[in-house]
Amino acid sequence: MSVRDRRFDDIKPGRDTDKLVEEVIFGRLVEGEEVLPKAGMLRGTLPGYSTSVPDALLILQEFPEMGVWYDKSIKAFCSGPRLEGRDAWSAADTAPLAICRAALRIKDARNRGEAV
Repeated sequence: MSVRDRRFDDIKPGRDTDKLVEEVIFGRLVEGEEVLPKAGMLRGTLPGYSTSVPDALLILQEFPEMGVWYDKSIKAFCSGPRLEGRDAWSAADTAPLAICRAALRIKDARNRGEAV
């Protein structure tokens, strides 16, 4: 698989995606609508990463190399590395979903040892 693996483009906004982001990107387990605490953390409510701009911006803090832009040619928000030649970007109808898709794509590629 490569960083352009199409399965990330099929991710839809909603609580399942929010849970996936919380567990994969932030490494915290989710039970229902609650995020289970790690050492030194309080229990909290699952953010709406895939639908809320403020919540999606929390993902960008984990990936300082990522940016967000609107591409008029494909009429979609895009998110991914701001480095020339990197192919780990994603597109979506909304900025939060583009950020989620790109972050999951980058995390997956890094876990497999690919440079992004």
